[in-house]
Amino acid sequence: MTTQSLRLRRTSIFCRNDLIEDGLNRERVLEAAQNSIKSENEALIMETEADIENLKSLIEAAEGKIEEAKGRIAQSSEAIAAERDSIEQLLDFASGVAGKEGEQ
Repeated sequence: MTTQSLRLRRTSIFCRNDLIEDGLNRERVLEAAQNSIKSENEALIMETEADIENLKSLIEAAEGKIEEAKGRIAQSSEAIAAERDSIEQLLDFASGVAGKEGEQ
């Protein structure tokens, strides 16, 4: 082997080692980027899921308030209807009494 071919072989070995090291470094950079992106987004997902659960609780509480209000409306409507019936009966009675007095 000539000196020149030995130099080419050494250069080739160094280039190959540099390529391997470069490839490994790129893999490490990509893995670090992926881990960072995953970590940030998992934190965002967990925070957003917690927000959703909180909103669900607020919605349930609001729905409970709505049902209570509807119940009060229904109860008051029934009470008012019953009171109106009583008033109507009283007016009918008073009209009947007044009519009988007018006949006498």
